[in-house]
Amino acid sequence: LVAALLDQVLRGKVKDADYPVHSGIPAALADSIAGKGAATPRDLILVIAGGITYEEARAVEAINAAQAQAQTGTRIFLGGNGVLNSKAFIAALEERVRAENM
Repeated sequence: LVAALLDQVLRGKVKDADYPVHSGIPAALADSIAGKGAATPRDLILVIAGGITYEEARAVEAINAAQAQAQTGTRIFLGGNGVLNSKAFIAALEERVRAENM
């Protein structure tokens, strides 16, 4: 899921309303150039609430390696509440199911 989302972001296929971008330029200027072939963001920050898995970290590392080899200048930073191993991930899912059934 993370790899697919990042692929869409890097290809410019996500909606700005769903995935906001901070370009570091004033809003008025950003609005004037919106939709005019703006460059792919150079630094992407992906934060996953509840924690990240090793698989997600591996996917981001692979994408970063490909971006570096292609010399795009794009870097992806992954963050979350912690790193989940398989046991912690299953426990979090079970807790969520219990909470939804109450």
